[in-house]
Amino acid sequence: MSKRLGADVFILGSIKRSGSLTRIAAQLISSESGEVFKSVQCESTNMEEKIFQNVDSISWMIKNSLVVSELEKEHSSSTRAVVSTYSPGAYRHFMLGINSFYHQDYNAALDYFFRALEIDSNPLQRLCFSFLFLTETLEYMIKRRSGL
Repeated sequence: MSKRLGADVFILGSIKRSGSLTRIAAQLISSESGEVFKSVQCESTNMEEKIFQNVDSISWMIKNSLVVSELEKEHSSSTRAVVSTYSPGAYRHFMLGINSFYHQDYNAALDYFFRALEIDSNPLQRLCFSFLFLTETLEYMIKRRSGL
């Protein structure tokens, strides 16, 4: 159906309840391949009181997942990172940090990684800290090698 409509993505959603717990879930499915490329969900007790808040959260996650998937297309497969974030800004800064790192602009890389962490610290934390460590280590080694 989505292919006939010219849509790249089909969104399949569900609402499930078990006792007092309610889960709203959505899957983003590629119209071309039929594969699920992103799943999001929101769980809550007292769903009746929070239904609009939870639906808004799912909508936000879907919108940002689509933006991040578009941003991923801008990067070559050799520099594209597997990053779990719903924040397009955090993803953009992280990838700019990666590109700066590979171009040996370590000061810019540090700045971008810190900005990514400021925007969305949880999913990006390990990756950013890994690259921060590598960047600082390389800077130190370069300074030491040049006698600074």
